[in-house]
Amino acid sequence: MAPLSEWNYCKNTTLNHNLAKENRDCIVRINVIVEEEGGGKCSLFKDEFEVLNLDKIENKLAQREKRNKRKTVDFIFGIEKAREPKNIVLTECKFNYKNVKNLDMTELDEKRKHSSSLLNYELQIFSTFYLLFQDKIYPEAYRKIRRFNTDKRNYEAVTIKKLKDKFFNF
Repeated sequence: MAPLSEWNYCKNTTLNHNLAKENRDCIVRINVIVEEEGGGKCSLFKDEFEVLNLDKIENKLAQREKRNKRKTVDFIFGIEKAREPKNIVLTECKFNYKNVKNLDMTELDEKRKHSSSLLNYELQIFSTFYLLFQDKIYPEAYRKIRRFNTDKRNYEAVTIKKLKDKFFNF
């Protein structure tokens, strides 16, 4: 069991969000979405760890509302911590990046803004926005993203393993 001071994945928070209830077909195992987003075959996470594919939900809403698709993060999941309100974590996959010079922080800000809006602020959005990178590009991505963080922007580059260790290690 993880110490009480750590945030942990919460399946109930993930699956009980209104967007999850209304879009059951957009709930996917984290191993599957990592692979679909270019992270390669992934078996790090238990099959019970499910996330909400926010891009897929946005696609459905844009079609239904006959509007252009807005930029959103790839997936979200709920987390919990003892004596704290539950939170939603925004996660973007950047597995296909070969060079972080192409990383557009304005685009990431838009994704964060539109994702938060789509989530309707039903739950608190976790303060850190996670960007998943392949192991080989991670060190460079980590350095670049740290330089761009401000009081209003808190992004963190992580690898698949680091995300697992941070929230799914139980």
